Amino acid sequence: MTKKFMKILNIKHKIFNHLMVNGNKESCEKTFLKSSKLLQKSLLKNYQELIKIGIVNTSPTINVKQVKLKKGKKKNIKEYPFVLNSKNRISLAIKFILETAKKKENKPFYLYTNLKHEIIANSQNNSNAITKKDDLQKNTLLKKRYAYYRWF
Repeated sequence: MTKKFMKILNIKHKIFNHLMVNGNKESCEKTFLKSSKLLQKSLLKNYQELIKIGIVNTSPTINVKQVKLKKGKKKNIKEYPFVLNSKNRISLAIKFILETAKKKENKPFYLYTNLKHEIIANSQNNSNAITKKDDLQKNTLLKKRYAYYRWF
């Protein structure tokens, strides 16, 4: 198999893992396939390219990790920024996309239609997931002064 095909399969399986509820793999496959068919019907572009563009647009580069520091009986929680590797960036972007698709205001629609609208919005930089990514990066930039004190 080619590398490009393997990358598409990996992204597809990551989406399945994030969509899966109580180990029910068939339902998450059905919702993803329905949303991909709707994407293909509604637009002239390839749906795989749209998903890739949406993931790239919503993937954050840095994140905040909380660490509990104990001094005697006192417990302090400090937040340290760190740079994400590519696997963690992709999985965090998929989480953001699926969370915003599940929390859509259009409640009468099914999850696969919300997922389709969310992927289209992400590819056009008009989504709530992108604002969530921007807020996360602003938060990590505020915690930048602690970056030199901790290595992960």
